[in-house]
Amino acid sequence: PDHSYDRQVGLNLRAMRDLKGITQAQLGRMLDEAGLPMSQQTIVKVEQGSRPIRLQEAQKIAEVLEVDVYNLMMDVSPDKTAQVARLVLQCREHADTAELAIDNWYRHRGELESLVSGMQAAGRLGDLLPEVKSSAFDQITRDVIATLSNRYSDG
Repeated sequence: PDHSYDRQVGLNLRAMRDLKGITQAQLGRMLDEAGLPMSQQTIVKVEQGSRPIRLQEAQKIAEVLEVDVYNLMMDVSPDKTAQVARLVLQCREHADTAELAIDNWYRHRGELESLVSGMQAAGRLGDLLPEVKSSAFDQITRDVIATLSNRYSDG
């Protein structure tokens, strides 16, 4: 029998699961909670194309992954599916890097505010450059948040 359809469904399932950042074990737990007991081992077999998927299972999986059931069945070449999976992983890595940069920015901003506050208390605020005085921190914060919001917004 031709298992190309089963392989395609498996590739699509894996790509969608990866896109959502969900492990096979997590998907199994989510499906169980949604009323469809499916072990991680079964998910592995479905993704490999060695176990056909039933229509009711496809519907429940699509519901849990919040996608249209058609997305599980659409015919996309394995190269495109692999490319999507690679891009998803790269995006996730970039998001981690951006998150670290933002965390560092907040930490440095806090340290700077503390230093400026100490200098102000000691009457040495005049020693600072004009661009780091008073409400400049709030403006910098607004600028960074606006830039990130514009750059990474969905709309």
